[in-house]
Order: sequence, then structure tokens, then C-alpha cells
Amino acid sequence: MEKIFLGCPVHNREWILPLYLKHIYNIDYPKHNITLCFILNDSKDRSKEILLDFKKSYEAEYREIIVKEINFNMPDDLRQNRIKNKIYERLANVRNEFLSCIKDEDYVFSIDSDILVPKDSLLRLLSHKKDIVSAIVYNDPKKKYPNILIIKNGRITHFIDFPKNSLFEVDITGAVYLLKSEICKKVKYEYHSFGEDVPFCISAKKLGYKIWCDSSIFCNHVMYPYMLK
Repeated sequence: MEKIFLGCPVHNREWILPLYLKHIYNIDYPKHNITLCFILNDSKDRSKEILLDFKKSYEAEYREIIVKEINFNMPDDLRQNRIKNKIYERLANVRNEFLSCIKDEDYVFSIDSDILVPKDSLLRLLSHKKDIVSAIVYNDPKKKYPNILIIKNGRITHFIDFPKNSLFEVDITGAVYLLKSEICKKVKYEYHSFGEDVPFCISAKKLGYKIWCDSSIFCNHVMYPYMLK
């Protein structure tokens, strides 16, 4: 059975982290074949304590649980473009730190820390045997902009009218996706004004890897605390 490297960067997620970890724990896959990895960055809340408590409680069930901290002393304000750009640069660095922790795992299941996955998501994504394959989430509360994009006439646009309940190719994805770990040895995250997933996916495609999405796997993107109510 394939060995899975699963996790994400974590920044000030105390408000959702217990629920996120509950969904991770409930994933229908043998835990002794899963390595969990969380890269804390510039968190000022109880995220670290929550992760360490989870590790203490469940590390015997998993291959390994890694909780690593890397800080850039970055501000939180996303409203100013200058600060937004610095944060995007930080995210690329943190995600590369996440990739550097991969050992002998076969696949990487990247699940952003505000996304709640269904328990069968991993098995369903693995069943496709693709280089990179994502589930569906929306990146806005009104559920207009999905986490899949296409490049048309040189422009990057959200794939809004995607096929429902289908497996299909895309140019760019992010947020919640499964990929072969071999890709992570050849491709790194970089800064992009649309987010660090864009250059990662573009570089992977240039190397001949294909990117897919299974729109039948829908995940809940809880972007703000009020969305938990």
C-alpha cells in the first residue's frame, strides 16, 4: 500500500485546527502508512499547542507526526499589496520547507489548514493513479471561484464552468490535491501574484506531468471563523 505524506503550513489556525485535525484523523486510510507534517509559521495563537497535543495523543498510530516551526516575523495585514506580496513569498518558502520533510513516501496529500475533507477523499484520489489530482473547493464564500484554473490565450482564469462529477484535466490547482512525491524533488514553489501554486503547477506541466481534478470530491473551505456557525 502506498505511503502518504499529508499536511500543510499552519498560521494562526486555533479557531479551526481541532476540527481540521478531526477530519484528518477520520480519513479512511491505514494510519501506519501516513506521515503527518505541519509547518508552523508566525503563529501567535495556540496552534502550536494544539498540534503538539494531537501529536502526543496519536503519534503511535501514524508512521510519524512532524511539527516544525519556521518564522519570518511577517505582519498579518493582507489589505496592502506590499504586505500581501511578502506573505505570498513567505508561503512559497514555507511550502518548500514542507516538501523538504518528505522521505520515502509515495504520494503527497496537501490539504490547506482551513479545508475539511471527506473521509474517503484520499482513497478516491489515489484510485485515479494520476501525477497530480485535486478535489474541489471554492476560494470565496459565495462559491464562485474554484481551486482549479486554466490558461487560455496566455491568461490564467478560474475554470468556473467545469464538468460536474467528472475527472478532467486542468492547468493549475491548489488547496487540496494529491501528487506523486517524485514531482516534489523536481519542482519547487515560487512567488506569484496569484499564489505559489501557479508556478509550481506550470513547472510540473513543463516537465510533462499532467494535472487533473475530480469534481465529484467536494471539500468544505472554511475561510473565516463566521463560516463555522
